Amino acid sequence: MRTTYFLISQFAGLFLLLSTILFAGCSEQSARAKAVDASIERGRIAIQHYGCTSCHQIGGLPGTRFESAAPLAGIAERAYIAGVLVNSPRSLARWIRNPPAVKPGTAMPALAIKDKEASDMAAYLYSLR
Repeated sequence: MRTTYFLISQFAGLFLLLSTILFAGCSEQSARAKAVDASIERGRIAIQHYGCTSCHQIGGLPGTRFESAAPLAGIAERAYIAGVLVNSPRSLARWIRNPPAVKPGTAMPALAIKDKEASDMAAYLYSLR
């Protein structure tokens, strides 16, 4: 009986350890898959396509003549996006897709940017230091 209890407790401990490792690995792989899913290069192209540099100074991209909006270098280090969203790649993509829906009255227009494009644009902006 004592041996059975010992084996069960050892098995439970091993199961708990393996479960923790497995779930940690899954979430890490998930995060990596999401990160790989967004393309910095596609983001750079989309930012140029939508004319973001007409208002923003964006590192690595030509075109800013009139800085009528915040420069975007170092955006990954900021605490908030537009003063209303806690900064994360997902929040930044949400802001890019439809700024007036997030912050009514903002000067930044909604440009019908698709979800994938917004994620790619966020990836590019997060790559800036």
